[in-house]
Amino acid sequence: YSRINVMLCKNIPNVGEWNKIPIREQEGHIYENYRVTGNLNFNNVETAMNLKIGRLISDNGERIISNIKIDGYDKHLMSRLNSGIKGLKFDQINVTSSTVGCVGIVGVSNGTIIDCDFSNIKIIPQTNNTDEVGIIGHSNGGTFDNINMTNIVINEKKKASLDYVGGLIGKTQDGSKFTNITAENITVDGSGSYVGGIVGASEMSDVKGITLDEVVNRYPRGFQVLGYDTPLEINALGKPK
Repeated sequence: YSRINVMLCKNIPNVGEWNKIPIREQEGHIYENYRVTGNLNFNNVETAMNLKIGRLISDNGERIISNIKIDGYDKHLMSRLNSGIKGLKFDQINVTSSTVGCVGIVGVSNGTIIDCDFSNIKIIPQTNNTDEVGIIGHSNGGTFDNINMTNIVINEKKKASLDYVGGLIGKTQDGSKFTNITAENITVDGSGSYVGGIVGASEMSDVKGITLDEVVNRYPRGFQVLGYDTPLEINALGKPK
């Protein structure tokens, strides 16, 4: 006998179907897998927030999820991501939510991010003493491969006092792997501790193939790639900026 692994996904062809995904507050909701089969433009359209998603993938090539405003208390597009995202582009997204931790498009991720683009994104927390801020607030391990980041702004003009701040991830632990990441025109303002152009802080990460162009970390002791890693390895951190 041979075993064939099959991943079952619900198709998301338009914003109407996206808005039918259950939010995290609904009891009994499990992490389901979703396949984006059409571009999702939320311009002037209400957007379902705080979703719990297993895996989010593109059907064929790169689908675009765009024009989203995330505000209010403890709001994310996805509050929990269990398995990962693949083959999607996130464009024109503004996050101005207020919470004490894990601010970003994704609050907490347990999965991988592969073959994705992030462009024209602003994340401006509204609460002081906030930690774990980035496109992904907190990640429990995972692989991050073939990612392009363009025009990303985190904490513009130091609106809040932040710890663990990164362009891609605020804080990751349990040994993450970063490969083939391109970052252009990234600005990160962090007035607290552990601030990096790509990742604020990590634990024993493997970092290879990072290309940077105009990555500005305005924290005086910050680094362009990782703000901090254990064990501390300057080769992984990149030069101070």
